[in-house]
Amino acid sequence: MIAEGFISNEEERGVAKVLNAAALTYVAAALISVLELLKYMMIFNNRSNDD
Repeated sequence: MIAEGFISNEEERGVAKVLNAAALTYVAAALISVLELLKYMMIFNNRSNDD
């Protein structure tokens, strides 16, 4: 991003922190989605076993 002139050298560290935090939100959202899927699979499995 520096080579293209989007940010200056002074901004590089702050931009890197913000982009890292943004990436972590995607990781957290993916983890929550997987956990919710597991929860619904367990609920469905328990209902199937009750029959």
